[in-house]
Amino acid sequence: MAETPSGSPTTPQPATSPPNPADAAKIAASAGTGAASQAVDPTKTKSAEKDLMRELLDRMDRLRALVAPADPEIAKTMQQLSRRGADAEQRAQPGFRTAVAYALQDVENFHIGRLDLPPQLRGEMTQLAGSAVGLENERLQALMRATASMQDRALIQEIRVFSADIARRADQKNPDIESRIDVIENKVRLTGRPPEPTVSAPSAASHNPNEAPAREPRATQSRPPGPTLNPGSDRPANGPGFGAPPQGDIRYQGGSQAQAPVTVQHSVLDTLLRAMRPSGNQPSAPWEPPPTPMGSRIDAAERRGQAEKDDRAFVRAEAVGKAALDALQGFANGEGAAVMSRINAAAKTEPGGIAQVLSEMREGGRFADLRKQFGNALADDAGVAAAYDKAASSLAAYGKNRTDVEGIISRRPDANALTQRFEQLDAEIGKAASSTPGKTEGRSMMDDLAKQAAELLQRAVDAVRSAFARSPSANATASTAPSPSPSP
Repeated sequence: MAETPSGSPTTPQPATSPPNPADAAKIAASAGTGAASQAVDPTKTKSAEKDLMRELLDRMDRLRALVAPADPEIAKTMQQLSRRGADAEQRAQPGFRTAVAYALQDVENFHIGRLDLPPQLRGEMTQLAGSAVGLENERLQALMRATASMQDRALIQEIRVFSADIARRADQKNPDIESRIDVIENKVRLTGRPPEPTVSAPSAASHNPNEAPAREPRATQSRPPGPTLNPGSDRPANGPGFGAPPQGDIRYQGGSQAQAPVTVQHSVLDTLLRAMRPSGNQPSAPWEPPPTPMGSRIDAAERRGQAEKDDRAFVRAEAVGKAALDALQGFANGEGAAVMSRINAAAKTEPGGIAQVLSEMREGGRFADLRKQFGNALADDAGVAAAYDKAASSLAAYGKNRTDVEGIISRRPDANALTQRFEQLDAEIGKAASSTPGKTEGRSMMDDLAKQAAELLQRAVDAVRSAFARSPSANATASTAPSPSPSP
């Protein structure tokens, strides 16, 4: 009999066998001990859901060796996704899961066939592959869903990139976006599709009941050559590639359901055209106009988009022109007023006017001293130099924009109206540039412009000057009129 430290005897305990682990877990659970919390992990279900994505990434990484020889780019994408997916928080991000769905769609459609995935994960990947995070434009959503059956990789990528860009914008429905969608839909329409299969039904007269019935060929979906996989396996097989059941119309040969059904595939083009034209079984009302042909709609959309682009170029050129005029007048009346007043005073006594004075402002010229004073002002006064550089750069910017819009005007049916729209602005800028010394001795700012821009501005100056000279009241009002105005 053993004694306790206090000296009191202890009663011997009977020997017992180790408890059953299952019974121990039940006892711990009923007692609310820490063992019960370890036996039932509340995050087990959530972790299992995340492991589905991890398992998919692992499978895609193993398949990378099969895909790399034929498509190094998608193989590199698979490798990058696998590395990023090592982080559990990354795997839960919607953008990352969408990128995995895109890669899975490309790998299955163009290389390995359909993988055997859990229904929950398959449904999510299908939905994400046909969408973009934040995309609300219905037409783009339809194009994204249509990528599942497209065979043009470049077109699929264009749709995805454009959808991702629009999804980040607050305004997802403006004329520019709709015009771009028109262009993409046109590309989809023009994308080649595989020829539809033709199956000839056997003739009843030639049928021999003693012969075994021949297997009728069935329509198969066209797929680029590549390795295929057995269900639930990552190894290539010799059989046909796996894919979802064909989506299309089930038709029977010979008009009878007794014949074997043949699946007729619908391309993306068929889907888009069916959505844009009324059903043949539902005639439109007599007062409704006939539907516009697809080609005419596309042409009209392209013309509308080009006209809007031209209008933006005109507005931009006018804004740059007004900025150039303000800079030229600001230099002449502000920082450079002192030296410009001497030049203008000399022009009043010179028969050739300001043009003759500027041409003689050079070494050895009659107004070489004015050129020297002008150069000293630019060198000694930072304010004068800054104002002059601003005027020169603004004028050069207008010269470029004006030359660009001149090319647009030449192809427009309203060319005469557009020319008159710029004529007054060109004349004012041309007059100011012709009266300001250039960076080169003996030249004006007008002379420093590119040849085509200088000709455009000079033509406007001459047109306004000649129109003013033809005015009956030109001599009477020359001293009071602030600026010349062309006669009607």
